[in-house]
Amino acid sequence: MDRKTTKIKTPISGQEVEINEWLTGAEAEYVDQPVAEAFAEARMKILMDKPVDMKNSSAVDNRRTIEKFVVSIDGTKENILDRTSSWNEVDYMFVVNQCNAIREDFKKKAVMSTVSISPKSAS
Repeated sequence: MDRKTTKIKTPISGQEVEINEWLTGAEAEYVDQPVAEAFAEARMKILMDKPVDMKNSSAVDNRRTIEKFVVSIDGTKENILDRTSSWNEVDYMFVVNQCNAIREDFKKKAVMSTVSISPKSAS
């Protein structure tokens, strides 16, 4: 199934980034895996009274988000992770945040489309 995509422009360099409007279930699990594992590890560390650091899971999550959402940069589909990794932080985080916002918006729309509101019957 072909997915709809949307195009955004990065705020600093003005690069055109084409991103998917949704993820498959497998892609979502892949993106979410580092954070889920970090939370499980954090729980164990808390129980053992050890310090917790979740910074690495966030960085991996960001790369996976770009890997699964970004279709092309300025029309080119090659080396997306390498290219985005060399961007300035503002452009990089702008794309990550846009991908996350699109993902959340898609989920909200999907939930709202399944909710049916029935009118109250007259008494």
